Amino acid sequence: GDLLREVPFLCREEGVLLRGQIDLVVRGADGEWTLADYKASRPPRAREKRERYERQLQGYALALRGVPMFRDHPPARGVLVYLDSGVEVVEVPLGSARALLARFRRGTEGEDWPPDRSHCRACPFGPGGTGSCPVPSPAGGRP
Repeated sequence: GDLLREVPFLCREEGVLLRGQIDLVVRGADGEWTLADYKASRPPRAREKRERYERQLQGYALALRGVPMFRDHPPARGVLVYLDSGVEVVEVPLGSARALLARFRRGTEGEDWPPDRSHCRACPFGPGGTGSCPVPSPAGGRP
């Protein structure tokens, strides 16, 4: 079958701009497309992290629906390929990410979407950076 590596995409779905690169898209002997995303780790034990990886793959599937070669025949399967300690392949259902994107868009349009500051220490705007953070603080001003 066909094998596509590092497939870039840029599209707008549910008012949200999606941009990224898919590690691998392969068409099997049955003609069905499979998305694969490589992870340099073991499968995460924490449900939250597993679900984040699954949503990422579901977002990729949604984005590919806008690519002409996949419009009439979107990916049927998704797999996460964990490479630490051998190779482990985990199948992921490619349910629609549309509802998640719509919720994200509605949240960011309102005042109830708190900024995620968990990466502030590593951010180029944070300590040692430019000091002019583009994310407003909930209390006003900049962090």
